Amino acid sequence: MAPHHGRLDVGRGGAKTGRLKGADAGRLAQTLSARDLSKQSIGQGKYVSICDHRGRLLNDPILSELAEDRYWLSMSDSDIWTSARAVAGERGLDVDVSEPDASPLAIQRPKAEGVVASLFGGYTLVSIEVAAGDAVCVEGRTVH
Repeated sequence: MAPHHGRLDVGRGGAKTGRLKGADAGRLAQTLSARDLSKQSIGQGKYVSICDHRGRLLNDPILSELAEDRYWLSMSDSDIWTSARAVAGERGLDVDVSEPDASPLAIQRPKAEGVVASLFGGYTLVSIEVAAGDAVCVEGRTVH
């Protein structure tokens, strides 16, 4: 892909993806995040900080809202899942905390749209909001 494309395999090298799924997934996402997520919309990703009870930074993932009841966190090498499960359990939240079988891939640089379109077998790239961290929509399918 070089020199016109930069590829960042965020699913390897220690990076992890976590999933919050259930009726209270949004409440748990907000509880874990130091950032106000009230204006986040489905398909949008935001850079967030996850802190402990004393305000110390535990991780700084990208939080993507896939549906009202489903969020993904793409983060560096750390395991906050045990803590997230404990917080959800303590608060009685209806949410499953797990690591999906996924390997996120980020492609950047000026020709990224063409590369992403070619990766999906000739699909037309409908929209991409790289700077905002939004999801990519390919012919009506949202790709995260």
